[in-house]
Amino acid sequence: MERLTWTEDVHGTGVPELDAQHRRLFAAVNGLLDAVERGATKPDLQRLLTCLTEHALCHFPCEERVMGQRNCSACTANAAAHREFEMDLARFREQVDQQGPSADVVRTLQTWLVTWIERHVVMVDTRLRETVGA
Repeated sequence: MERLTWTEDVHGTGVPELDAQHRRLFAAVNGLLDAVERGATKPDLQRLLTCLTEHALCHFPCEERVMGQRNCSACTANAAAHREFEMDLARFREQVDQQGPSADVVRTLQTWLVTWIERHVVMVDTRLRETVGA
């Protein structure tokens, strides 16, 4: 599975605090991918999913607040996408709790995480660039 690579020109929002949080998120997802490659156990996946959940609980409100303060055009879509991510992540946590690291669950989780994060940061979060200096 391809790893996430954060680059300023593709992923940067123009808000240093959010960019630092995104870099930590990319590192956490890459940690999950590494663990899966090493044959992650159920506790490994549970710990990594907890880390991602905690990151979301800290990052999403911060990002939504900044977008709202700057009247970013993506503010409403961003909040809705975050709620969807939280629900999907909760479903994956439940699947891992019930099924452990089955090949199907792990493959689906990897693909979903990498695709969602890359797409969301590039298509939604980077719209904050429009507001830099606002």
